[in-house]
This record gives sequence, structure tokens and C-alpha cells, in this order.
Amino acid sequence: MIEGTNLAAIKSDKPLVNNKSGYKGVCFHKGRQKYLAQIWSKGTHYHLGYYSDPKEASIAYENAKDKLHRKFLDDQNAKPSLP
Repeated sequence: MIEGTNLAAIKSDKPLVNNKSGYKGVCFHKGRQKYLAQIWSKGTHYHLGYYSDPKEASIAYENAKDKLHRKFLDDQNAKPSLP
């Protein structure tokens, strides 16, 4: 856990075992009868919207993941340069 971010969770592309939508960051909202895309970053929850299609919600999640997590992941994967 670094800066309130679980590195193992954001590195994984697999949805949680209890996920029924089949896409990471996407769940079905029974009240609205739509798929909800959401993401957490550095302890903050981001609601990405409701979608009729789970694939559309997944695309919203992937775009947010690139925006919120990409630099963080790149920094973690960068190898330190030797003097």
C-alpha cells in the first residue's frame, strides 16, 4: 500500500471473484438497471457513470485507470538508474 493505493489491485486486470459483470471496475446497479463504472485512486472514489452496456462501462473504467494510475504504475515499475 503506497499513498493509499493498493499496488496489487491496480496492477491486476482481473475482476474480483464476486464480480458478476465480468469487467473490473464495473457492477450492475439494480435500482437504475444499468452498469456502474467506478474506480478508487489514492483513497478517493470516482463515480464514472451509468451505462446500458457493460463493455461501455469497462471502457470508461480503462480510460480512468490510464489517467489516474498509469503514471503511478510507470513510476513503480521504473528501475533505479545506477550511478
